[in-house]
Amino acid sequence: MKPEYPGHAKRVGRTVANETSLKRVTVVDEDVDIRDPMHMDWALNARMNPQHDILIIDNFFTSAILDPTVRVRDGETEMSSKVVIDATEKGHPGEFSIPSKELMMRALETWKEIGLPAIRVPRRTQLVLDRPARDAKKSDGPN
Repeated sequence: MKPEYPGHAKRVGRTVANETSLKRVTVVDEDVDIRDPMHMDWALNARMNPQHDILIIDNFFTSAILDPTVRVRDGETEMSSKVVIDATEKGHPGEFSIPSKELMMRALETWKEIGLPAIRVPRRTQLVLDRPARDAKKSDGPN
């Protein structure tokens, strides 16, 4: 998602947690490939401060059938909890130490020309390479 204001990601995460049976909701920016566990780990380590970016929703009722961690004691179902993690960027991260897209594409062409095995650019790398183009479009304003 693209947070619009401070606390927006946690608010969205809490809404998702409240409306679903999910016990853990992690909110990331649109430049994070949610299908790539390594990219998700990177977002958690690079964009999340546990003290400020984790919200625990305590005393949440859920059925013991749906949640195996919930216990029934003396006929009473214990309450459960959920966690919302805001792993969104909280400000400009600064410059990346990565060659320009043009230089990397020339290197890829050279790689192919000399017959080296095909390589696949990971989606997380492609997102970083494409990011300046997306950011430039935003600054141009509406067409």
